[in-house]
Amino acid sequence: MSDQVIESLLAAKSKWERIINSGGEDNGYKQCKLCSMFRESDKMFGCSSVPICEGCPIGRNCQSSPYINWIAHHAQYHRKPGHAALKILCEECREIAMEELAFITRHLTNCST
Repeated sequence: MSDQVIESLLAAKSKWERIINSGGEDNGYKQCKLCSMFRESDKMFGCSSVPICEGCPIGRNCQSSPYINWIAHHAQYHRKPGHAALKILCEECREIAMEELAFITRHLTNCST
């Protein structure tokens, strides 16, 4: 992987550490360096109605990561109108956030081997 991808994964790791340890918030693709690298907004919501994330190590629309569970959990239990940022609001949120951190950490470990 390129140095830029590794830097982006390190930034994602730091973000999830802040979310878990100090009440940080997740602002989705607006806050993700990987999304800024791989998300093609001009192709977003075309025929498939999901973003194109060609080449992203996490996978298209984060489908291969626990992030999908994070989004689904918040949509079902915590979503408030007008509040886009997601944070830990219950124990299940914490567990999913820790799974996402472990997922990113595994990707970083795989980069260095």
